[in-house]
Formats: sequence, C-alpha cells, structure tokens
Amino acid sequence: MSSRSTLLFVSHSANFYGAERSLLDLLIGLRDFGCRVLVLVPGPGPLLGKLEDAQIEYLQIPYRNWAGSDYGLLAPFRIMVNVVAYARLARLLAREPVSLVYSNTAVVPIGALLARRFGVPHIWHLREFVEKDIGARFYLGGGLARKLIARLSERVICNSEAVRSDYEQLQSEKFATVYNGILSYSEFKPGTKKSGISEKNEIVLCIVGALAIHKGQEEALRALALLRKDGVNAKLRIVGKGSVRYVRCLRRFAKKLGVQQAVVWEGYCSDVSKIYQESDITLICSRAEAFGRTAVESMAAGTPVIGSNSGGLPEILEDVGPELLYTPEDHAMLASQIKNLVTDDLLYQTLSARGYRSAYARFTKDRYVSELKHIISRELVRGEASVL
Repeated sequence: MSSRSTLLFVSHSANFYGAERSLLDLLIGLRDFGCRVLVLVPGPGPLLGKLEDAQIEYLQIPYRNWAGSDYGLLAPFRIMVNVVAYARLARLLAREPVSLVYSNTAVVPIGALLARRFGVPHIWHLREFVEKDIGARFYLGGGLARKLIARLSERVICNSEAVRSDYEQLQSEKFATVYNGILSYSEFKPGTKKSGISEKNEIVLCIVGALAIHKGQEEALRALALLRKDGVNAKLRIVGKGSVRYVRCLRRFAKKLGVQQAVVWEGYCSDVSKIYQESDITLICSRAEAFGRTAVESMAAGTPVIGSNSGGLPEILEDVGPELLYTPEDHAMLASQIKNLVTDDLLYQTLSARGYRSAYARFTKDRYVSELKHIISRELVRGEASVL
C-alpha cells in the first residue's frame, strides 16, 4: 500500500448524528494509517467543525441523495445536481487522484460513480434501510438500487445483520457486518446506575435523535400520557431537532395529550452523554433502527434502553434482556415495559449492569476501527495489484 494513497470518504450530510459520528470515529482512527484522508460533504453543518478540530481535510460540493420521500417530484432536480457535481469532482480528482472511495451511506451514489470513473476500489457502508426506517424510496427502485450497490462495490459493509439481510440479494461474498463502536470511554464517564429507582419522586425518560415521524417521538408521548394517567410521575426529554412544521405538530400533540408540562424540548445537543447520565431510561421508538448507536451510548452510561423490536435493535440488546423490547407502534406495551422497569429495583439494576458490560464488550471503538482498517487495507492492496 502506497504511503501517498488518498482515501475519499463520502458523507450524505454535514449533520452530526449517528452516521456522521461513526464516520468521524473511523477517520480519527485512520490517523496512523499512512494515507491522506479527504471527506466529501454536500453542504454546511456541524460535521465540518468536527473535521476541522480533528484536522481532517474536507471538500464541500453540493450533491443529492438517490432516495427520498419526494419520489417523482424533485427527482429530476436531484439528478441534475448530481450530474453537475460529478463533472466538477471528476475534474478535481483528475488532478488529485484517489486510491479508494468509501461511501458512508446507502443514499448517496456519487462515490460509487467516481470510483468507477477512476478505476479504483469502492466500499459502500450501508447504515440505513431507507424504505423501512425513513419511509423513503430509491428513485431507481429498490431492486435495481440494491443490484447497483453490489455491482459498484468491491466490499459492502452493513452495520447490522438486519441491514445485511435487507440488501444482500446478490454477490454475498462482498458483504460484511461491522457493528459501530461507541465514543471513547472518557467521554462518557460511564458507570452502572444505583438501585432504588422505585423510590424516586420523578422518573426521567429521554428520546434522542432527529425529530421525524420515523423516529417515533409521537409514540413516546403517547406512552408518557399513559404512564402519568397510571400514576407514574414521569418526564420526557426530547433531544434533537427537526423541521419547524414537525416540531410544531409534536408540541400540539403533547398539549392534546395533556403532557406538555412533562415534556422538555432539549433541541440539538452536541454532548448527549450528559443526557444519558441524567436520565433513568432511554427510549428508542424508531420504525426500524438500522443499528441503534443511541442504544449503545446509553448502555455505556449505565442507562437502560427500551426499544422497538425491529431492525437492528434486537441485535444490540440481545445480551441484555427481552424486558427492553416492545412491539413497534404499541405504545401501551411501551408504557408497560417502562412501568415494569421503574417499579422493580433489582430488574433495573440488573439490566443496567448487563447493558454496561455489553456496550464495552461488543461495541468498542477500537474493535470497530480495527475491522474497518482491515477491510480498507485489503481493498487498497487489491486495487494496487490490479494496476500492476
């Protein structure tokens, strides 16, 4: 592997949620890799500041997804933006050749096209279901998109077995599952929770992530209303941001349920570790969470997670216990699981300890970076061998 190799990483956004956090973990872990790292981002956002702090180069050029909920409406516009971005990037990279392209998401195709244009290896890291979780569709159709993902990649990495089974239709030898790793130990100041939760005057719940329909904040509000009606003095911290319209809808819904005084709207939070440490239970109400980084981060802080029994989340919680799962869209079951946990000190302490141990046994950043380094190294060597 040439020490002058340039690795191009393609992000679908400049936000700083799970996919971007995991990308940054990898990029920082590649500092001793002996290669130049360049990150492609489609616009401004908090990720850029994180890259600058880590002294990682980035290139900001507008490009668009090949999946969305605006199927048939804005698709032609998105295609045109990508054509322009592709032409511009092709000219730039002709002067600064790359040795490998790494797409950090299923919903951006431009990295695969650039890799094909320059004849270099392409790794596609799939971090979302698309149809199941965010309610979007591939503009080319799911079947064709999945075939192209396999065809236009030397390796396809999935962040859970659930995601792998959703995409792995052809060329299964290209696919690998690599679970995300959590942030560093020191950043979380982890420790298991103390017993005695049943004696608390107020139970603090939190739900962390982008405010969107597929993330299930409405479901959490419904469960909160049932808990309070059943005599449980619970508070819900909603962490994240979303469209102004959807946030207004959520606020109106909380008022309709009569729980507006028991909801704290935290907005976007760059340091979620404090949220987990100050909360008693983390809720994950997504339709189909591809991985569940929120779950791992919460468990690392000793805070039990109750999540929907769908997507990759059951894999994350499999070592902890079935008490932490509920049927998606069944807010009554969600409320029941919460109540069972907060009224049983021994169960709460047991699940807290199991989650803490599982987080650091299965989802360390060192393991995550090591596995991805191995895959990248092998593809770089293969790429150089194919040129000789």
